[in-house]
Amino acid sequence: MIARLIFLLFFTTTLFADKNVLVLHSYHHGLQWTDSISKGIIAAFESSEEKINIYFEYLDSKRNLESSFLERTFRYFLLKHNNTAFDAIIASDNDALAFLNDYQHELFPNTPVVFCGINNFDPQMASNLPHVTGVKEVVDYDGTLALAIDLFPKRKKVVVVLDNTYTANTIRTEIKEVEKRFNPELDFYYFWDFETQDLEAFIHKHKEDIFVYALAFNRDKKGNFFSYSESIAIIKRLFGPTIPVFGSWDFFLGQGIIGGVIVSGFNQGHTAGTLTLEVLQGKEASALPTQTNIGKDGIIFDYKEMQRFSLKTPKGLLHVSYINKPIGFFAQHKTVLIPLGVLFLILLIGVLLREFRNHERNQMLKEANALLDQKIALATQESQKNEKLFRFVADSSLYLIWVADTKYNITYINTKVKEYFDLSPQDIIGSHDFPFLSPSYKKELRAQLEALHQDRTLESIAFEFYCDTLDKYMKNTVMPIHDSEGVVDGYKGIIEDITEEKIHLDLLEEAAQTDALTGLLNRSTLEVNYLNLLQKMRLSQEESCLMMIDIDHFKEINDCAGHLMGDNVLKRLAQYLKAYFRKSDLIFRYGGEEFVVLLPDISQKDAYTSAQTLKAKVSEEPFEGIISSLTISIGLTVISKDDSVLMETIAKADKALYRAKKNGRNRVEAFDG
Repeated sequence: MIARLIFLLFFTTTLFADKNVLVLHSYHHGLQWTDSISKGIIAAFESSEEKINIYFEYLDSKRNLESSFLERTFRYFLLKHNNTAFDAIIASDNDALAFLNDYQHELFPNTPVVFCGINNFDPQMASNLPHVTGVKEVVDYDGTLALAIDLFPKRKKVVVVLDNTYTANTIRTEIKEVEKRFNPELDFYYFWDFETQDLEAFIHKHKEDIFVYALAFNRDKKGNFFSYSESIAIIKRLFGPTIPVFGSWDFFLGQGIIGGVIVSGFNQGHTAGTLTLEVLQGKEASALPTQTNIGKDGIIFDYKEMQRFSLKTPKGLLHVSYINKPIGFFAQHKTVLIPLGVLFLILLIGVLLREFRNHERNQMLKEANALLDQKIALATQESQKNEKLFRFVADSSLYLIWVADTKYNITYINTKVKEYFDLSPQDIIGSHDFPFLSPSYKKELRAQLEALHQDRTLESIAFEFYCDTLDKYMKNTVMPIHDSEGVVDGYKGIIEDITEEKIHLDLLEEAAQTDALTGLLNRSTLEVNYLNLLQKMRLSQEESCLMMIDIDHFKEINDCAGHLMGDNVLKRLAQYLKAYFRKSDLIFRYGGEEFVVLLPDISQKDAYTSAQTLKAKVSEEPFEGIISSLTISIGLTVISKDDSVLMETIAKADKALYRAKKNGRNRVEAFDG
C-alpha cells in the first residue's frame, strides 16, 4: 500500500504544472503555420526545467472575419478562464495581438504578453499592454526577389499574390516599400487588382516575362477560405506550369514553389517560448528587448522544382538547404549499415564479457538484496507517518483518485467518491471491477487497462465518458504502476468532472460551424463533410451530386433596398432551402449570396429534376414583406468517389453556374466536362 501511495503522490504532483501559459493563436489548429509555431513553443519549454501547463486557444480569424465573432470569443474566454491565473500569454500573429490589445485588461489584467509572427510591427499595436515583448516577423522580401532575378534574369515582371485580409494588407504595406527599391529593374503587379479575364490575358501576353511571388492568399473575393496547399494549387492552375513561383514562408514549401528566403514558424515559436521562459523566471517583459528572426532563417529550395526548371543553385549563397533532395545510398541505409558495421565488435565484446559478467552477477545480487533489506527496514519505520501524509494529499485533491491491482480489485480510493457517486471509500476499497462505474464504461476501462498491461511504451490513457446516473461528462486518466522489475503491478487513475468545459466547447464548436446570419452550415465545415461523403460513397457505391445556388441580381437588391433587406432575403431563402431539401442533404452558405448543397445517394438526372423544381418554386414564392419576387441560378455536378479534391468539384459546379448566369439567369445547368 505504501509503495502505491508513493506512486500516487508522484502522479498527482506531476499532474499540476507550476506555471500556466496561454498560447493564443490568430488562426486555427491544423493550419501548418500555426502548428509549426506551437511545435517551436513546446520545444523551447521542453528544454527547461520549469513545469509549465500550456493552454491553447484559437481565434480562427482566417475563416471568421466578422467582428461579432471576436466579441463572442471574448465573452466565451471571460467565462472559460474566469478562474484561471496565467503567468504569461503568447500571442501568435497580428490578430491575436490586436485581440489582447483590445480585451486583455478585462480578460487577463497585467499578465505579461510575448508576441510572435507579427508583420510590420508598430509599438501602437501593443499600446494597451503594460508588460509586453516578443519577436517581430521580419521577411527578407528583397532576398527572395534577388534570388528570383538571379535564377530567371529574363523575367522582369513579378505578380505579387496577396488577398484582402488584415494580414495581407499589412504585408502589402511592406511590399510597396520593397517595390521602390527594385524600380526600375522589376515591374510589380498585384494579383488582387486583376479581374479573372484581365489576368488570363495578362498571363497569355507575358508568360515568358513573369514570375509569381506567393505571399498571403487564403481568401478569394467572395470570402471563400483556402488552405495553403489549396491556394498554391489555385495559383499554379491560373498561371500554368511554366511560370515559376517563389515564396517567403515555410508553409508553401513542398506545395509547388521553387523556394526563397524562408521564414520559419517553428523558429518564431521557439524564440517566443525562450522569451517566455525568461518572463516566468521573474524578468520584466517590457525590459526584454524585442527580437527578430533575422539570422535564424535561411534560403530553402525545393529540389524537385529546381530540377523541373533545370536550375542550378547560385554561387556564393550561405545557409542554403533543400527539401525533396534525394539522399545517397549510405545515408538512406545507414540505419542498417551502421549496426552491421559494429555487430562484429559487439559480438566479440559480448563473448569476452560473458564470463566476467557471470562472475560479477552473483556478487551484485547479494549486494542488491542486502540494500533492499535495509530500505524495507527504513520504510517500515516510517510507514505510519508516510501513509497519513499521502492520504492527506490524495483526499485534498479536486479529483477522484483510485488505485487497483491487476485483477481490478480496488486497493485505494479517496474521499471524492462520496461527492461524485455518494459512496464512502470504505464501501469501495476491497471491491472488484469498479462498482461505482456504469457497465458500459467498465468494459471500455478494462480494455484500457489491458492495453497498458500489454504495451509498456504507454505512459497513460485518457477517456471521456458520460455518466448517466450523475448526468455529467467525466474524464478518466489511467496510468500503470510498475514493480521494481518494470512489470505492471497495478493501476492508478484520476476521474474529473468536465461537464462545464464540454458544454462550453460544444457551444463554441456550434458557433464556429454555423453561419451567423442564415443559421446554415458555414464554408469552413464544407471540406470535412465533403470528405465524409466520399467515404460513404466508397462503401455504398451510390452516386452523389453537388449543387451551387446563386441569387440573381443580388447586388441590385443591396444597392436599391439596402443591406438590411439583402440580409433578410438571405435568411428567408435559407429557411426555404432547409424546408425543401432532404434531411440527408447538407446546405452551406458558401459566401455572399451563394449556397452549396451536398446531395448524397442521388443520380445526376434526379438532382437536375430537383434543381429545376427548386428554381421554379423559388420564383413563385412571394417572400411577403421582403421582396416581390426572387430568382436563382443553379450549377450542378456529379461527385464521383475519386473526386478527392473539393475545390476541383466546386470549380465544376461553378463553371456550370457561370453558364446558367451567362444564358440569362433563372436557369439550371449541369457540368458536362
